[in-house]
Amino acid sequence: MATFGRGIYILDDISPLRNMDKNALVKDFKLFDTPKANWFIPRSHLGFEPGKGDQGAGFFTADNPTFGASFTYLINKEVKTLKEKRKANEKINLDKKLPVSFPAWDQLHQEETEGKLSVAFIIKDQKGQYIRTVNGPVGKGIHRIYWDLKHVDAASILAGDSERSSMLAMPGKYTASMYLDSSGILTDLGQSTTFEVVPLRKNSIQKASYADVAGFWRQLENTAMESTGLQIKHNLLKSFGQKIHKSLQTYPGWNASDLSNINSLLNQLDKINVAMNGLTIKDQVGEKNNPTI
Repeated sequence: MATFGRGIYILDDISPLRNMDKNALVKDFKLFDTPKANWFIPRSHLGFEPGKGDQGAGFFTADNPTFGASFTYLINKEVKTLKEKRKANEKINLDKKLPVSFPAWDQLHQEETEGKLSVAFIIKDQKGQYIRTVNGPVGKGIHRIYWDLKHVDAASILAGDSERSSMLAMPGKYTASMYLDSSGILTDLGQSTTFEVVPLRKNSIQKASYADVAGFWRQLENTAMESTGLQIKHNLLKSFGQKIHKSLQTYPGWNASDLSNINSLLNQLDKINVAMNGLTIKDQVGEKNNPTI
């Protein structure tokens, strides 16, 4: 689509606009069909910088279509948090010149701990096995989010609020169901879509079956999950041991043997950490560590 200026807009997928009808406009939530998702491993960019890499300013590039399966949905109903609902009611009273009372402390506590609202898509394979959850915004209008066709990485448990991707899911049919996520409480919105993940191209060389590849990748993920669990247990033991060490130093009835024993345990935990993760001092100077788990 060209404008009267110099702009040209390229719309690669207008299927939601083609499927827009009166029924979609009267529903609170509408999930459109998900097109086929191409399955491949994206190639890394050139150089160390994203986009053009080190090709120079004169080298023209444009962003590729976002990798993964797209979920396009329409929200006609304004979804508000508890605080937003209270503010809206207070504004109505102020406009009517009515008194606005101070909210109860319990109500303010609920508002503080409610968290953000989002739309959650729970993805399952054709056997009904859970794969992943992806979240999107809840504002009025049309939204589009993407699933990167990957499982979640078990190591995300150690990454705080962030979530990292793991191995690719295999080609096949998947179902995404739409929920309203309010602080982890899911409300089924009665919308779902079934879509297919298809290989971008066929390999010219005979390879293992997708089932064999998926089995190996899931085995690798289970190993990573066990390693993550071991790391969590180690961190908890180390933190607990350090607290005991500090408590012994402030306890009036402490003795040297108890302090020596806890120091010995902490040293053993440090050796276990080195075996799992290598020497941190080497990482600081860029030296290679021995192979670890």
